[in-house]
Amino acid sequence: MLGVDAGLRIGVVGNCVSGKSTLVSKLRALGHNAINIPQEHSVSRRFWRRIKPDLLIYLSCTLPMARVRRPIEWGQERLNEQWDILAEAKAHAHLIIDTDPLTADQVTDLAVRSIHQFEREPKCDERTSQLKCCESPSPCTDLP
Repeated sequence: MLGVDAGLRIGVVGNCVSGKSTLVSKLRALGHNAINIPQEHSVSRRFWRRIKPDLLIYLSCTLPMARVRRPIEWGQERLNEQWDILAEAKAHAHLIIDTDPLTADQVTDLAVRSIHQFEREPKCDERTSQLKCCESPSPCTDLP
């Protein structure tokens, strides 16, 4: 596929039912080297680093939306635990998406735009900029 760097490792992290598997599938269908990182199930807060992603995408959804998407038996306490485990990954993410108000295609569009921007940025040891993307009424800083 033209213009797609299949060598760029794109890691996707997020709480359960936030859309990680869906996004990874859609990115792979577009020719991207996307990896679903099950960080939220790890006891290690640095698990995501083992994958060594070039670009890290963090997805988040609230408990009410998670329950709309899939029958789940756990509650807010477990979701809070997942967000705590994911805190370091979120702090290092190139893109943070609140998936509550978005369709899977909208999440994919945001991710693809971020990937293309990342591919155009000069590469260096330190990240030159952090892109946070959120298309909802609430500011991104309010995301868990």
